[in-house]
Amino acid sequence: MICTLTQIHKNGLEGIFGGSEETTSGVKRLGALERTGKLGYPVIAVNNARTKYLFDNRYGTGQSTVDGILRATAAFLPGKRFVVCGYGWVGKGVAERAKGMGASVTVTEIDPVRALEAHWVTCRGRLFKKPFAALQLLVPCHEVIQIPIVSD
Repeated sequence: MICTLTQIHKNGLEGIFGGSEETTSGVKRLGALERTGKLGYPVIAVNNARTKYLFDNRYGTGQSTVDGILRATAAFLPGKRFVVCGYGWVGKGVAERAKGMGASVTVTEIDPVRALEAHWVTCRGRLFKKPFAALQLLVPCHEVIQIPIVSD
């Protein structure tokens, strides 16, 4: 909405004193607008607050993502091969929830330290270098648009 206001409906900026953005991708887009001088008013990046990423991203988004998958697919998670792509705060939450429900969780991560961290919390952590097979549920928890997959 902020991008639409500042780019398309510029006359609607009168009387707006500020705004807030909660998502990482939204904060990045607004930062780009600010750097080019096109952001029409101050915006608070809620995602930069420690409590937002430590608790909401990890526990709230992790829970709601797994809950959404269960409701949409009626999947039974125990024993399912569940792949989480990305081990940031959201990925950690999704992996924890899926593991807690009995899924066999693998985390793919391009950062070797995060892959090691995933391995240490008893998920199978691996570097994301090659396409992978034998997965049953795939949850991307990062901003990479294309995920290479090889089917069985």
